Amino acid sequence: MANIKDVAKLAGVSVSTVSNIINGKTSVSADLYQRVTKAMQELNYHPNMLAMNLKKSKVNFIGIIINQMTGHYNQILEGIYREIDKQKSQPIVKIVNGCIAEKEAIDTLMRLGVTGIIVISSNLDDELLDIYKDTRVPIVFADFFPDNADMNAVCFDNRKIVYELTEQLKKKNDNIALIVGNHFLGSEQDCIDVFISAGGKSENILEINLDKERSYSEIMNFVESMPEHPKYYIVTNEYAGTNLKDICELIHVDDYQIYALSGDNWYTDNAGKLIYVARDAILCGIEAVKLLIANIEDSVTFDTQKVVVGYFGDIKGLIKKEEPVCNTEKKHKTIKLLMLESRVSGAVQKLCSDFTGRTGIDISIHTGSQQELKRIILENARKKDGEYDIIMADLQWSSQLREEKVFRKLNDLVDLSEISARYIHDFRNFLLESSDDVYALPVLIGSQLLIYKSDVFDDAYMKKKYYQQCGIPLCPPQNWNEYNLVARFFTKKYNPDSPVSYGTCLLGNNEEGMMAEFLPRFWSFGGKTGENGKINIDSVAGIKTVKNLCEAYKYSYPECRNYLEDEQIDRFLHDDIAMISTYNVHLPKELDYSEQKINFSSLPGKASVVGGWLIGINAYSEKVEESVKFLEWELSNRISIRSSLFGQVSPFKKVFYDSELLKLYPWMDVVNMRKVEPRRKELIQGDSIIDRHPEGMDKGIEAIITELIWGAIKGTISPEEAVKYAADQLENV
Repeated sequence: MANIKDVAKLAGVSVSTVSNIINGKTSVSADLYQRVTKAMQELNYHPNMLAMNLKKSKVNFIGIIINQMTGHYNQILEGIYREIDKQKSQPIVKIVNGCIAEKEAIDTLMRLGVTGIIVISSNLDDELLDIYKDTRVPIVFADFFPDNADMNAVCFDNRKIVYELTEQLKKKNDNIALIVGNHFLGSEQDCIDVFISAGGKSENILEINLDKERSYSEIMNFVESMPEHPKYYIVTNEYAGTNLKDICELIHVDDYQIYALSGDNWYTDNAGKLIYVARDAILCGIEAVKLLIANIEDSVTFDTQKVVVGYFGDIKGLIKKEEPVCNTEKKHKTIKLLMLESRVSGAVQKLCSDFTGRTGIDISIHTGSQQELKRIILENARKKDGEYDIIMADLQWSSQLREEKVFRKLNDLVDLSEISARYIHDFRNFLLESSDDVYALPVLIGSQLLIYKSDVFDDAYMKKKYYQQCGIPLCPPQNWNEYNLVARFFTKKYNPDSPVSYGTCLLGNNEEGMMAEFLPRFWSFGGKTGENGKINIDSVAGIKTVKNLCEAYKYSYPECRNYLEDEQIDRFLHDDIAMISTYNVHLPKELDYSEQKINFSSLPGKASVVGGWLIGINAYSEKVEESVKFLEWELSNRISIRSSLFGQVSPFKKVFYDSELLKLYPWMDVVNMRKVEPRRKELIQGDSIIDRHPEGMDKGIEAIITELIWGAIKGTISPEEAVKYAADQLENV
């Protein structure tokens, strides 16, 4: 392991110079600073800050890396604390969510000088295992442990539990499923092995991410894919058991029983469909500390050990006689839904059996593209066709939909005061201020935000160089002038030291994309929009906006001219681009943001275009009562939370203020719809400012502005000429 002398030698400087740079005690040239930090990176050298502060202390500082602090994890931690206190040691706890966070936690603990680490993590893989081995301090894995690795571990006797459960359950019914974590974990591979040896079927085994939020959709897909729903489930994690029970209730599977390996759940009566199999989690934590301390005190001759916490429960006693399944008569009613091919329709498809089970009403869903939906909606409205009972429509079409009388008025059909109270505050206010009559309700909203590469922005050398060049700290830009400053700094053409090639990637020359770039800048520069969506473009704000866009394009990925949000985000994720502004609803649900080192910030200037999708009842539907029941179901807090686990982030407080959903959607902490400014009201009401122009019209507002901005970007006209020509043409729209 490298030390400070190695760094000084590689950088060609004195040890005192390296020490001063580490402690920030002296001002050095950018070249010298870069040489030292580069040498530290090459040697993977990190100052041992705790050791520096506690050179004369004999206290053992023990690192604890844990996935979460609830359920049996919390009980293991309780056992660790009990024993650490007896051992006169001090714990340093790092809660991690994903592999990247765990790597950073290991690095932090080593720099703090811990004498050993206890790991309670299901993130383990080959790379993490190698990092743990390279720490050269004693490591103990608790509960989860790497399969076929010579490492200290304290685990439960899962082999005995799962074998006995499988053997006993097979006597009652052969259709048994096993849900486990990744087989890389020895704790999970043990369960797989004994499940099969006891007669379980390999095709009935599901390996999942042992995370409550991320595992939900994996379990749903597994249950739905089974030719015959299993009678019994054995799951190795209580969260997986809770998710499975919720899913079975949603899709109205009645004849099932779940056995979930858990902790010391003395408070659980184990009645009903979910049975917790208790294990001594506190003892697991105690034994982990004992094993670690023994290894610390005898680091030279100590042999790795695996301690198994025995199970002394009665498996037979847990397997009770099941109650007979009550068959309910199904009513034969069907409503037809016309929806955008999207996460919303996908979530409805996943959850619709819950609606049917509760109401006896079947659902038939037709999905299509944005263009197809608008065509069908308008054609059917003009024919007064009630083929579709529920209709999903773009918020931007709302003015035209009102004119065409597409939706049935909801005021007397649903309790609007109750439903509206679920919406994020200002969005609800804008919705209900637009008119006394309400015809459709938002089911999905999108707001703009800044997404950036955190490792690029956090690079120590880049931070120092940016401050030297610009005189301000490097951070996500707060206004659009600063946006261009940062974008230029991260564009290699203007800064050869940049770790990426381009500072940004703008949306393209299509109308929707250019307006998403134009409007936030225009508003933040003080631009005004008048009645009927008229834009006062021939103004100081208009000129500033066009100039800002012309400059921003110099720092943009050059092939972006036909990009919409999906292409823009894909390019950002897979190419060397520092930051983009985009919409939250286009961010991939499957993306692990911590793994990709991606972070979020509010949009520069704080003025954001808001868009979304509405849902309502067809004005000509003959199944109004059934359609009302669907709206009440779809817009309930219960379904909105579950829909969010499948990618549909509903515009409800219950979703946006749920701290656990931040694991899936960390941008929710940034996209705070309570901060939407009142002057954005015309967008939320859906008036003509960002409406598509009517068919047959050669140029709409967006087309005019887009064409002239691109003229300025190409240099064929000046920004001043662009806004003047645009103003002249907008007078005739």
